[in-house]
Amino acid sequence: MIRNALPVLTAANFCDAIGREQHLDPADGRLSALTATQRGVVRSVDRMGNYAPKVFRCQVLAGTVTFDKESAADAAAASRYIYGAIRFLPKPYSSFQLVRGSAEAPAAELLQQITTIVNSWKEK
Repeated sequence: MIRNALPVLTAANFCDAIGREQHLDPADGRLSALTATQRGVVRSVDRMGNYAPKVFRCQVLAGTVTFDKESAADAAAASRYIYGAIRFLPKPYSSFQLVRGSAEAPAAELLQQITTIVNSWKEK
């Protein structure tokens, strides 16, 4: 039920999605079978670790998204950086990705290395 209400991520909508605190609307009709308490938990879990996101880089090139963002677990928590690269693939696959988190912003060289690795995936 929850999976069906989540938007499918693509190279075209990924940058917008990572800049949002909320990704799933608990009032969505597809979640109507959930109790009010369960919908509250959905809202809370959706925001978990994604408080006040700031996207510094989100570049889409040939189906690969390289990104760098900062967010916190909640209002009282320290910010952390989430970064990496996601290559969206044709069916029967979905994606190949390397995503990391750290207390420090990633260097441009590290993001490039991650992107190069993600782009190296080949179907046999």
